[in-house]
Amino acid sequence: MKKWIVACAVLTLYLSSFAVAQGKKSDSELTPKEVVANIVQATVDLQKELSKSQIEALYYDFADNDQRERWSNLPVTIVERCGLRMGDLSKVQKAAVFNVLKAT
Repeated sequence: MKKWIVACAVLTLYLSSFAVAQGKKSDSELTPKEVVANIVQATVDLQKELSKSQIEALYYDFADNDQRERWSNLPVTIVERCGLRMGDLSKVQKAAVFNVLKAT
């Protein structure tokens, strides 16, 4: 579980340059510790909304998996992807994903 949370936190920190911050404090008022705590909490909340099989679809060993070497943003009809599709998630699960992005 910790690997998954760390991976999501790293991803959301990368995506933060594209996300619009929403919250009680502005970006400049949040400490780095608060930002990370918000990201981790949102990620934990997301995981609570996912089924066991969905969580398993998100886990893979980054060091020993060729997915990291063949990553692509080409259509899935051309390049197979690991993970979950947003289109396959429920409204509640999608909201939880967006809460992770908002936390960044």
